[in-house]
Amino acid sequence: MSAAAPPIWPPDRYDRHGHFKKRAIPGPVKVAVVEAAGARPGQTTPANCTYCAAPGRIWWPLTYTGKVGTHVVLFERPVGEA
Repeated sequence: MSAAAPPIWPPDRYDRHGHFKKRAIPGPVKVAVVEAAGARPGQTTPANCTYCAAPGRIWWPLTYTGKVGTHVVLFERPVGEA
């Protein structure tokens, strides 16, 4: 008998249903990425995917006190939206 092939990804990357688990990106890393894309705090900025050039948006809200936060939301632009 031959041994089973090792998994391509470590088993801790899958949930109990076999679905890939998404990992959280640390806040400071997100901020560095959106700053490199030209986003500004308190605004929604159009952006394109680095890998596939698909259009999208970056929303970087301020905190309730008006300070710059690390919460960043990346949106996919619906097809047909200019």
